[in-house]
Amino acid sequence: YDLASEVSTSIGMNRRPIRNYFVLFVFSLCFFFLFLWFQRGNYVQSVLDYDQKFQPLINWNKNQCYYSNTKKYCHPYFIIVGVAKCGTTALYDYFIKHPNIYPPLEKETAFFLKNNYSFEYLKNFKVPNHLTNKLDLVTLEATANYLLNTESYSQPISVYERLSHNPSNKKFIAMIRNPVDRYVSHYNYRRLYHPRKPIQEDMDTDINELHECYKTTTQKERSSLCHLTTSKRNWDHNLIVKGIYADKLKKMFSFIPKENVHVIISEEIFENSEEVFKKLHQFLELPFYPNISFTQVLPYIEQRKGKRLHLDKVGLSEEQRGYLCSFYRPYNLELVELLGIDYPWDC
Repeated sequence: YDLASEVSTSIGMNRRPIRNYFVLFVFSLCFFFLFLWFQRGNYVQSVLDYDQKFQPLINWNKNQCYYSNTKKYCHPYFIIVGVAKCGTTALYDYFIKHPNIYPPLEKETAFFLKNNYSFEYLKNFKVPNHLTNKLDLVTLEATANYLLNTESYSQPISVYERLSHNPSNKKFIAMIRNPVDRYVSHYNYRRLYHPRKPIQEDMDTDINELHECYKTTTQKERSSLCHLTTSKRNWDHNLIVKGIYADKLKKMFSFIPKENVHVIISEEIFENSEEVFKKLHQFLELPFYPNISFTQVLPYIEQRKGKRLHLDKVGLSEEQRGYLCSFYRPYNLELVELLGIDYPWDC
């Protein structure tokens, strides 16, 4: 009778269940953390929903703010949605000089062009610890292509619908400019990074492409299928279409109340900047500081984007300008009717 052998076998048999339970525990733990990784958006959102119950403790004036691991994140109180080449960068630089506005980590997140709302978006608006008790601050975002792209690049989901689901106070600013001048500015900007055709050829190509779209659509369909960038038709390359503002604003107003969108005509800033910015601050319910000048930020923008200083800019001849003025006039009249304003441009 081998007692030592029997004891050894008995111990081994007793260890086997323990080892099996340990392996099962480790596997379950790994699966749990893997599940949290894939569900992190929903998990964090549930945490935010829970935190929202304690809003009196973390409400930051006009912003909705949340704590996560002792860090504070605040939804942007307002968003500059465009239009590109209408002065949005200068307006952003003007705002971040305001003592009641704190800038995001990144000016143009372009987040809603590709994504639904999630915590990944909120991380761009982290507030420094030394400012968490300063209750009169607000945050902002500025993505100039939100207004131009009515659907995401890959999915038929309205960017405006995504913006409307953002749980912040919903205030939006849209800057528009004489579409002829906007086209020339955007044409010169694109020349910095991409080869472009001569301006007359480029202009004719864009307009002809638009007219081809008209041939395959009804009058009723044109505003949604020919004037708006969608997942089926990407107009990002077409600079002419970007200056047709009315249909883009109409689409935005279908998701966001018109009274929550403040439209600025860029040319009016240089004519009467103080009056324009008083109205803008009234819309935002922020104190107005006359000593902050919009025009003062313009030279700094050019220095920061220094490459443009060495560009030989291309302009339009009188004939070309007259042609574009005539092209845009019916669309500008739609804009006048939509906004209830006087015709804002000379052409």
